[in-house]
Amino acid sequence: MHAAAGLSDNAVRRFHSQLDAAGYEDIVRESDKAFQDADSHEELLKFLAGVHSKLGKSVNSARGAIFVNASTHGTFIRVNYNSEFQRGGAVETFTWRKADGGLRLVGYHIESKVFFNQ
Repeated sequence: MHAAAGLSDNAVRRFHSQLDAAGYEDIVRESDKAFQDADSHEELLKFLAGVHSKLGKSVNSARGAIFVNASTHGTFIRVNYNSEFQRGGAVETFTWRKADGGLRLVGYHIESKVFFNQ
């Protein structure tokens, strides 16, 4: 569990760095096939750009609950983060698949009052 938490923290820092730099293509390209197949490429890019435009740059993230599930389909790690951005806070849920000694993004969910106040 400790190793999974460290891997996730590193992956979230990278995700936020790419999001802050408008590296949406990089996020999608480096993600798991399950993430890439969740919607059209254009819709995934549009979603990530929308998150960035609404919330601004990432300021800080604190890891919350972490769940690890190992099965014949792989090892999946779901982690919640309480995150602060320039324009407000959000709860982010990342789902990762362990692959090649690192993590690949399988799912991303974000909840923020900022989305409802505009």
